[in-house]
Amino acid sequence: MIMELAGIKDILTKSIRSNNAISVAHATMDALQRLKNPEKVSKNRGKEKEMIWQ
Repeated sequence: MIMELAGIKDILTKSIRSNNAISVAHATMDALQRLKNPEKVSKNRGKEKEMIWQ
């Protein structure tokens, strides 16, 4: 449900330790908050944004 609300329609996931819905939801939110945008990644790597995805 969280990924659908984020606009992601096709995703494959794996839960390693817990199948508890609350724990999985918390881990999902944590992962989404840790995502970096392409501009920050390219700046940190010293490369152009287009080169990051290759």
